[in-house]
Amino acid sequence: GATLAPEITGGWGFAVVKRCQALVAGWKGPVGWKPQLYTRPVVDRISQKWTDLLGWDTTTKSRAQMLDVLEQSLRAGSLTVHGQRTLAEMFAFATPVQQSGGWGKPQAQKGAHDDYPMALGIAWQMRRHARASGLGVRRERQPDFAHQGGGGNRKRGWTRW
Repeated sequence: GATLAPEITGGWGFAVVKRCQALVAGWKGPVGWKPQLYTRPVVDRISQKWTDLLGWDTTTKSRAQMLDVLEQSLRAGSLTVHGQRTLAEMFAFATPVQQSGGWGKPQAQKGAHDDYPMALGIAWQMRRHARASGLGVRRERQPDFAHQGGGGNRKRGWTRW
């Protein structure tokens, strides 16, 4: 089945996670098609032990890594986008150059949206998660990642997809 990964950043995804839990719990279809909820390992602040939490949390680190992998996959041809709205939002997505000369946060330009590129990035991360978990995702050509730590080398002139 599919891996459901509702974005929970800022608490907005709580209701979506609850609905997804109800969907999975009430699944009546074939067992092999039953969706799974994405869990991410985190260290509990009180017990200092690892625990799994539901949903995708977009942090500064996860956002940078997600967008870096998405960009490299698009450039390498591992991913092709056909949706016109997604493409439009991607063309309005940029990394601003700061006055200090460094790079700012990759985001939609003023007046534009980045919902579709972010959703695509999360979906692409779930594809990688499914492959790492051995969930039987078909193997395709993957880009040669020289750097997986997030952020990438923005000084090569990347400001847009």
